[in-house]
Amino acid sequence: MVRIKTLLLLMVISAVITSVYFIYIRDGAFDTIKDNYLTPNKQITNIAEGIRKTCDKWNASDCYVLEVKKLTEKLHYANDTLWQTIFQSDNDVNYTLKNGNDCDGFAVFSASLLHQLNVKYIYVLEEKSGENRLDHVSIGVRTENGSMIIIYSQKDFEIGKIRRLE
Repeated sequence: MVRIKTLLLLMVISAVITSVYFIYIRDGAFDTIKDNYLTPNKQITNIAEGIRKTCDKWNASDCYVLEVKKLTEKLHYANDTLWQTIFQSDNDVNYTLKNGNDCDGFAVFSASLLHQLNVKYIYVLEEKSGENRLDHVSIGVRTENGSMIIIYSQKDFEIGKIRRLE
């Protein structure tokens, strides 16, 4: 019985430490996106090829952005469970395509696809609510005419940080 209580206590302490790391120390959504969007993925490659064919006759870069926006908006929005929030365990493109995701997962998905399409000027747009707490994130792309297209946003939000993905 003592071992079970000790194990449970260690699990709770581990979850708290991990939460503090992800919420306050690690740079939140930007690091999550940066860590995941370059991961090679066969599904992203196949989707990108379809988008290239669709945009063959148009201004490729802007067409790519609009096609990624349309595709991302068709995905199912699902809030993270507590486990997913703490460990950021669902932010890969396969999970997002199969199950839907929240704004972090959509951002990883759209950034991966835009990167595969060689789109330049991909930005992470973050809203901050309260001290060091992320409320919402999206991906924005600066188009050739200088305007910004926001790929997906579940809600209107005031942008707190804009950072370019390299």
